[in-house]
Amino acid sequence: MYDAYAVAGKMNAGTLEFRPANPIHLIIFVIFAIAIVVLALVLITVYLISNLMEELGPDGMQYLSMLG
Repeated sequence: MYDAYAVAGKMNAGTLEFRPANPIHLIIFVIFAIAIVVLALVLITVYLISNLMEELGPDGMQYLSMLG
């Protein structure tokens, strides 16, 4: 955070030239962030389903088919 503050101060003072962000870097960052969120959701879902199946026991699939 301090580095961002210092660089912004230098840009505002005119001692450091402004460089626009590279759009490719922004796109890669967004794709990476979305991939992490999707992976986290998949892992949480698998964890919850495995716990549910463990609680239901060997007849778990039969019980679930009766619900649907």
